[in-house]
Amino acid sequence: YIALELGQMFARFGTEVTILDRNAQVLAHGYEPAVGQAIGQVFAEEGISIVPEHWGYKCLIQIVAAF
Repeated sequence: YIALELGQMFARFGTEVTILDRNAQVLAHGYEPAVGQAIGQVFAEEGISIVPEHWGYKCLIQIVAAF
C-alpha cells in the first residue's frame, strides 16, 4: 500500500510517523498474516508507530517547523 511506503519514506527523512489502520494488523486483506506482522516489526524498529483498529473519526495533525 502506498500509505505504508510514504510513511516509511517520511520516517527515514526524520519525520515522526504514526499510521492509523482500520484493521487489527497491517495488510490484513489479501496478504498472509506473517507479511503484516513482519512489516509491523520493521516499522517498529524504524520508530514508526502503528495504531490498529482506528477509524480516524477525529485526528489532529501537528506540524512543527524548526527554523
